[in-house]
Amino acid sequence: MKPWSVAVLAAFLLVLTSCIYEARLVDPDTRAAARGSYNTWTRTISVELPDGETFEGKYVPLDPDDLGEKSGSLFHRVDISTYLDATGQENGWNDYRAVLKGSRGSTMEVIFRYNGPMNSGDGEARTGKGKDYRLLM
Repeated sequence: MKPWSVAVLAAFLLVLTSCIYEARLVDPDTRAAARGSYNTWTRTISVELPDGETFEGKYVPLDPDDLGEKSGSLFHRVDISTYLDATGQENGWNDYRAVLKGSRGSTMEVIFRYNGPMNSGDGEARTGKGKDYRLLM
């Protein structure tokens, strides 16, 4: 490899890894926390629950139609304004949704509000088995 290509590759890897941040899912009943991460470059979330199952998937901007009854959303009977402040995209805050696939075939859905400039956010996660978690970013 030429020296300049090594430098370009190193710069790319530095940018990619600098976009990975910690996320936590907190069980509201036990206050036990599951560790995870999110990547703002690839727009992915991954988390490992205390039982060892891992979940991964991409997040996309939240469209309220994605939560409708015909959507198959785990949040379809929930008023999401109880989870997210419905003030829209102001001051850098945006709403997102992710459907994560589990290593054991389970599903987890996440809805959250994220502020890129502040690199922080919060929301809710629900497994296909009906278990709810609070998401902290």
